Amino acid sequence: EQSAPEAPRLSAADELAHANTLELCMNACFNMAEVMSGAAQDGMASLSLSAVELERVGDAYQERLREKLEGLVRVQLRDAQVPDDGGRGYDMDSEEYDRRGDGGVLTAFTRRWLLGSDWLPVHAKRGLTSSNHARLVEAFAEQLAERVMEWILRTRFSEWGALLLSREVQSLSTWLEGLQEERVMRKSLRALWAAGKLLTLDKPADAARYRICPDVVDEATARRVLERRTEFSAELVAKSRLTAGAPAPAAAPA
Repeated sequence: EQSAPEAPRLSAADELAHANTLELCMNACFNMAEVMSGAAQDGMASLSLSAVELERVGDAYQERLREKLEGLVRVQLRDAQVPDDGGRGYDMDSEEYDRRGDGGVLTAFTRRWLLGSDWLPVHAKRGLTSSNHARLVEAFAEQLAERVMEWILRTRFSEWGALLLSREVQSLSTWLEGLQEERVMRKSLRALWAAGKLLTLDKPADAARYRICPDVVDEATARRVLERRTEFSAELVAKSRLTAGAPAPAAAPA
């Protein structure tokens, strides 16, 4: 039994054009659904069902568009991993912090995968509609943030190392925001901001004051991040209240 032939691979430019076509179909469905809904309210009840069906088709196109853009980003970032810095990590003192004035591992990673490539700020921007490019930037930021968070959860940070991390996350956010006319904090980078904030706290319980849990990250993730701080023992993190108004964690049985 012969298998179906594989679909021909699209060129980079055609991939972007395909994303634009999906957006066009999505918008057409949603716009027509809105028109039909308005007509149904004006007495043409028979159009109400058609509007619902168009919205369903529009939702399907929207999902296909999301998958398309996320797939394009995965191809670009398939080899992107934050290196482990030879085991040095970010467990540093103030002198080491000063020596790394131009940044650390995360800065090098950012330069390699963002500043060192024209794909996102030039080629993709030229080939996509402005709204699709904004979606692409968001998808790029989400996947990049996942890789950075994986690195954070296997790295040790002193207070000075955490300060360097916070500075580097801000630089990463600023670069991504610069790709858009509307300069807002990328939603997908909020978890990285939270990680930087958690690691610079004087004590784990201060997380409740800044409402980091559960507004930005869940409590389980927050505790995993806090345990990467060299000055915070696992026991201290485990017994600290991280959410305002929540009861203190129960003590472990002797």
